[in-house]
Amino acid sequence: MINNGKPPRPIVEETRSLFQDCEQRCVKEIYESLDDFQQFISLVNADEECFNMFYRYCKQAMNEFPNSERVQIPDKEYIPVILGDWAEVLRMMREDPRYSE
Repeated sequence: MINNGKPPRPIVEETRSLFQDCEQRCVKEIYESLDDFQQFISLVNADEECFNMFYRYCKQAMNEFPNSERVQIPDKEYIPVILGDWAEVLRMMREDPRYSE
């Protein structure tokens, strides 16, 4: 489970924006709780394919985030904090048995 407070919402939404139309099954599995007005997304029920797809998109979004149009943070000094949280999410995902490169 990834709480919407940590990592911050920009990570969650930036990652979601990278999923293609044909990958919406994974989006539904991962973002269902958030879309149902909860404060988190969950990878608990994500199969290996969706889990690794989310990881790849999350990593891509992290790399693109500082220059993204979605960055609407008044204090740009907060960006390293967001990226640090993001890196921690990726680290935890690499420890999951579903992870593969």
